[in-house]
Amino acid sequence: MAGLTRRIAQFVVAFAALLLIVGSLPRAVAQNDDVPQLETETVIGKKQKWDPKKTHPEVFDPVNNERWRAGFRESFTTEIPEELKNVDALTRIRAMNRMVACADGWYYPFSRTAPRAEAPGIDIEILRDIAKRQGWQLDIVWANAGVSLSHAFTSTIDKGYCDLFVGLVHSEENDDVRAHKLVYTKPYVGVGFVLAVQGKATQVRTLADIKAKKIKVGVPMLGPMEEYVRANKMEYELYSQSQGLIDGMMKREVDAGMLWSGAVAIAKNQYDIEFDVAPDFVPQSGQRWNGVWVVKEKETPLKAFLDEELQTMLKQGKIQSIVESYYMPFYEPFVN
Repeated sequence: MAGLTRRIAQFVVAFAALLLIVGSLPRAVAQNDDVPQLETETVIGKKQKWDPKKTHPEVFDPVNNERWRAGFRESFTTEIPEELKNVDALTRIRAMNRMVACADGWYYPFSRTAPRAEAPGIDIEILRDIAKRQGWQLDIVWANAGVSLSHAFTSTIDKGYCDLFVGLVHSEENDDVRAHKLVYTKPYVGVGFVLAVQGKATQVRTLADIKAKKIKVGVPMLGPMEEYVRANKMEYELYSQSQGLIDGMMKREVDAGMLWSGAVAIAKNQYDIEFDVAPDFVPQSGQRWNGVWVVKEKETPLKAFLDEELQTMLKQGKIQSIVESYYMPFYEPFVN
């Protein structure tokens, strides 16, 4: 069971990062300045109607992006004074009025690089809120965690480039977190697979309803949802990545789909969709996880500070407000 839990958690992290890469490849620009620059765009489904009041994520091409190819990029230049090099992280942050966080550059809606605009993301906005209230400058070191979380840790927080690494899901079986001597903060949000419905499935509320009414449900292949529908003998359609499932629902191939909750934000930000999460639906055990950040094991004062900040923002409703502003369903951290 422990091995299965570890594999599921590893799948979730890799799957979320991969769907962002796949969903972010619509545009490629020629690199030679002497050649006329042509743009190609692949449109899947009906594109979202432009709303000038809505902040849309920046479109980028990771294959030709220097940050993607490099794996990470330092975004700050401030030198650490000699007298602060051997103090704990929180003392250094307060003395320099600067907090540095590592974040995956391709993990929308939690974080995403935006070279020509202010970087968007749920984690980024939570960090900005904390930094603003403390009077600190916030710097981001962009990491590439989609290929290897271990390599992302090695390239950033292990080298002291940042004080914390954001954008993870909690798993006691995560070997990378233990191997790099990191510890989780308290969870600040629940994430998981949610039931998206439209058409004849509009009135259903649970997976049990879907099965009872014999409604075909779309699920991403090679993950916990495929295992679930097979084990429960449900009518289903497999899709490659969440992007494929979004496209399938927009084409009305299926009226119900189990989407990663972060993919709902992508769908609502990029497309004019008709489907939405079933009212009052809550991800089931085995299909849900808690969002967390990590710090080095030795940085107990910083962990205590972040735990308190995140819990306070949760109680005040600030985190819910930020999550929902990205059109992602909000769930309190789960008790599994």
